[in-house]
Amino acid sequence: TCDNGDCHGPAPHDLAVLDHHAKRVNCTVCHIPEYAKEAPTDMFRDWSNVHYNEEKGKYVYHQEMASNVQPEYAWFNGTSKAQFPKTPVKKNDKGQVVLVKPKGSKEDPKSKIHAFKIHKGRLPILNKEQWLLPLNTEGIYKHGDPEKGVRDAAKHFYGIENPEYTWTDT
Repeated sequence: TCDNGDCHGPAPHDLAVLDHHAKRVNCTVCHIPEYAKEAPTDMFRDWSNVHYNEEKGKYVYHQEMASNVQPEYAWFNGTSKAQFPKTPVKKNDKGQVVLVKPKGSKEDPKSKIHAFKIHKGRLPILNKEQWLLPLNTEGIYKHGDPEKGVRDAAKHFYGIENPEYTWTDT
C-alpha cells in the first residue's frame, strides 16, 4: 500500500490474488517466457540421417538447434505417460509417436499449467509389432551406419536378428 507516495509492499488482498493464481499456474509459465536465450538448444534429432563431424571426430545424427524458443503449455499433475519397450506405439493426430507426455487436465485439481520444451526426433519402429526400437548409439558414433546400429540394438535388446522397421517421427 502507498500513503502519500510512501510504499510498503503489496496489500494483503494483493497477495491473496497472487497466491490464488499459483494454485493452477506453475511459476515456469510466467518466469520462463522463452529459453535458449544465450545458447541454442537441441530441438530435433534424426538418427536415420548420420554424417561425419570433423570437429567432433565422429559420426553424428542430424540435429536441429533453435534459440529464443517459446515453450508449449500443458496441464500437468506431476505424472507422465511414457512409451515402454515391447508395447505397441500410439501415434498422435500428426502421426508422431509420443515418447513421454505429461498427464493432467483442467478438471484434475492436482494439475497446473506448466511450460514445456517439445523435443522431436526420428526413431525406428518395428513394422509388425509396432514397438519402438532402441539404437546402438555408441556404434553409430564409431561406424556411422544407422542401419547397423538398429540391427545391433534389436538383437541385443529384443533378440531379433533381422528387424523389419520404419523410421518414424517422434
